[in-house]
Amino acid sequence: MNVLTYPRSRTRSLRIDGVLVTTCGIVATIVMTTVMYMLPLLGWAQVDLPTWIARIFTTAPVTVGETGVALHLLIGTMWAWVFAMQIEPRLSLKPASTGMVFGVCLWVFAQSIGVPIIGAIGNVVHDSSAASPGWFALRLGLGPALSSLVAHVAYGVSLSVVYGRQGATSVDGRPTRVWTDQTPVQF
Repeated sequence: MNVLTYPRSRTRSLRIDGVLVTTCGIVATIVMTTVMYMLPLLGWAQVDLPTWIARIFTTAPVTVGETGVALHLLIGTMWAWVFAMQIEPRLSLKPASTGMVFGVCLWVFAQSIGVPIIGAIGNVVHDSSAASPGWFALRLGLGPALSSLVAHVAYGVSLSVVYGRQGATSVDGRPTRVWTDQTPVQF
């Protein structure tokens, strides 16, 4: 298969199930957050992303946790909608492969644009002269960037596998979602 055959044009008659997309976004964000909090137990360096983002909006210790989790779930659900509307209909890969591609792309976006911008905003809001983590958070070392990559791939794969992919239409004409390859196994 050629790399140029993976992308395809978006299907015009695509129907998005809002409950499915939102649920998948929440589940994938929970998986990502679990991976983020498990990696330090394995000796990997990690930045507490929900808390780090929440400290831009609040510094009260009581509300940082709630604000961080709420923002993290909101952002994860937003990316699930982007995935369902723009990415999944265009990639002709199996769900896990599509999720891996999406997770790596999210990581590149977050590390090259999100981390420097959030770091700069945090410095402005809190009148701090502390250095921003920089591109790919390299001022914090390579560990947090690699941990972030693992967490984003876990998000993308779990989102894509739970969401499935557009399948053929059912007997009654409604579009279906498939989670596995429906071709029979031949020995």
